[in-house]
Amino acid sequence: MNINICSIRSKAAPWIDVSIQEYQKRMPKEFNINLIDVPATKRSKTSNIQKIVEIEDANLAKKIPQKSFIVALDQKGKIITTEKFSKNIIEWFGFKKSIAMLIGGRDGLSKNRLDNADYVLSLSRMTFPHAVVKILLVEQIYRATMMLNNHPYNR
Repeated sequence: MNINICSIRSKAAPWIDVSIQEYQKRMPKEFNINLIDVPATKRSKTSNIQKIVEIEDANLAKKIPQKSFIVALDQKGKIITTEKFSKNIIEWFGFKKSIAMLIGGRDGLSKNRLDNADYVLSLSRMTFPHAVVKILLVEQIYRATMMLNNHPYNR
């Protein structure tokens, strides 16, 4: 089962990738986390933010694997428990062959992308750096798979 994390990415500290790779190594064999990064668009003080979000959205859309169940991460999305998240993962795989979890750039995902997502998820009402969001998401995916396998990690 493929879970694709598609994100707009700025340069990140090396420890971010090391942390994510550690969870990827620990994943049960039946689950595979793929990271699909799209470079963030450069901004200036006079940048048109709406235009940048549209450009990033178009670039992100090209990278989303076809026939994926689309989960958009957004601060205004649904806040759920880890238990519900683990149940959702199994349910989502029942709809499509893979799951694509989308993380927008510093200005988020486009309204169109949010409106057309199969599910809009919030990890918190707080704002986090996107690299930290990616680590939190990967950890929650790992935790959810451990719950599904009755592994003590979640306790």
